[in-house]
Amino acid sequence: MLDTVPKPLTVVVPQHESGSYSINRPNGDVNKIMLRPAEKKMLAVLIDERGKPVKDTSGNPFIMGAGGVSNFTSFTSDDGLTLHAINCSMIDNLGNLWFGTQGGGASRYYGKSFTMFTTTQGLVDNSVTYLFTDKAGNIWFGTYGGGASKYDGTSLPNFTTATGLVGNSITCITEDNAGYIWLGTSNGASKYDGKTFTTIKPGHAGPDISMKYITRDKAGNVWLCTYHGVWKFDGKAFTNYTTAQGLAGNVVNCMAEGKDGTLWLGTFNGVSKYDGRSFSNLGTAQGLANKNVQAITVDRLGNIWFGTYGGVSKYDGKSFTSFNTSQGLANNDARGITEDKAGNHWISTYGVV
Repeated sequence: MLDTVPKPLTVVVPQHESGSYSINRPNGDVNKIMLRPAEKKMLAVLIDERGKPVKDTSGNPFIMGAGGVSNFTSFTSDDGLTLHAINCSMIDNLGNLWFGTQGGGASRYYGKSFTMFTTTQGLVDNSVTYLFTDKAGNIWFGTYGGGASKYDGTSLPNFTTATGLVGNSITCITEDNAGYIWLGTSNGASKYDGKTFTTIKPGHAGPDISMKYITRDKAGNVWLCTYHGVWKFDGKAFTNYTTAQGLAGNVVNCMAEGKDGTLWLGTFNGVSKYDGRSFSNLGTAQGLANKNVQAITVDRLGNIWFGTYGGVSKYDGKSFTSFNTSQGLANNDARGITEDKAGNHWISTYGVV
């Protein structure tokens, strides 16, 4: 059969522009190829927000594209994720990584493969909006409209308004110093003592205030991020902080505590840094990837990572380094950042990890 195939045409790479080759097609068309010297093109490399190449410990740049090297590796449903659209992520007490998806339940990754948790396995709903592991090692799943589930390794009980939750759309979960589990919902917050739920009423806002995020600081205060600023609960009373006190914006999406005790708050209008006395604000003018901040994580070195609508930014205490799809990020809608035990950062985006 090979004897019926036309002989290959040898084309010499020219050193200067001169002449052309003609290829006669079976249909009678003639394609003319102009002879030009080969163009030298630099390989695309990973760059920071200042346009400077990002290099490894040996001083080599990260080469972008197929066949090259990148510091971002993407995981999709082809690798075992239940769904591409990732809402949240976390690392549990054993070092397993968990990812909550928008309609595909949750996926657990232990370094080799993914295990799925969906309504088929007993999860209350497949739209997982928040993941949390408590001190006892239980995995909590917050869902959009279905309530919450708790996985202890064997059983998966579910909690809804029928069992005492103030709302079924869970936005956040945390644990306080006393071991109570706080669940933020679109209708307010609920505190769970292991048996019953108590509805939380921050100040004058009432029980229907929508929660965006809840966390606990090292001093034991519980912070509730809302559409009306942030509320601090010291165990006795609530204190509200808004733009009137210096907050960058009243819609507070997320919060984290730095190694020095500084509190970082992500808003729709940039980042606020609270030292216990006053707020200072950072935004795109200082190098933040996007003013809408959706996630904050503090890594083991003390760097602050921000997930935004415009990619991811790392703050080292002096300046920002930002990453987006141009540097290999799977999607610019960064909704969660989790650091694993090896120091790798897992970016949950609306499309892929």
